[in-house]
Amino acid sequence: MALLIGIAQLAARVNGIPLRGVFTLAGCDIKNLDNPLEEIKNAKHQKASPDPLSTEDMEAIFRDMKKEYDPQVANYFEFAFLTGMRPEELIALKWADIDWHHATIKVQRARTFKGREKSLKMHEMRNVDLVKRAIAALKAQKPYTYLKKSDIFSNPNTGNAWHDERSQRDHYWKPTLKKLGIRERRTY
Repeated sequence: MALLIGIAQLAARVNGIPLRGVFTLAGCDIKNLDNPLEEIKNAKHQKASPDPLSTEDMEAIFRDMKKEYDPQVANYFEFAFLTGMRPEELIALKWADIDWHHATIKVQRARTFKGREKSLKMHEMRNVDLVKRAIAALKAQKPYTYLKKSDIFSNPNTGNAWHDERSQRDHYWKPTLKKLGIRERRTY
């Protein structure tokens, strides 16, 4: 019995504070024994400020990637920079998603872990306007994947579709930032 009481006492702590102390700190009276957490409100969460790269850093990354890696890698990252798309959206793009006449691309799917396609984060298709340099990156990519009627961006080592965004981040993005002495950031 003493063991059960000890386990209950350990389980009744949050960050080392006894559970009754959590309620006290939250300014709640435990009146509702059916759901004592009902009165506790979530703490406000402040998002971190964006930490964009400078134009000089971006250009240095492009130069290094074009020199060190297969051209498809530089095409991928240049297009990513110029569209602001999420990595899981980029790797699911098809050539049919491009409207060359209106210089837009329709974002309508994403690819996650192990190549599974999923709906978009906001669950809505959207069109992304393409600047001339993004169109140039697509035109540079065309010889590699267009005739295969495949995804726009594929793994240059295998020729297959990227199954998730980790390979690009771990094999190209992080090493390039480290080599150039640029503080590590997320890939979007």
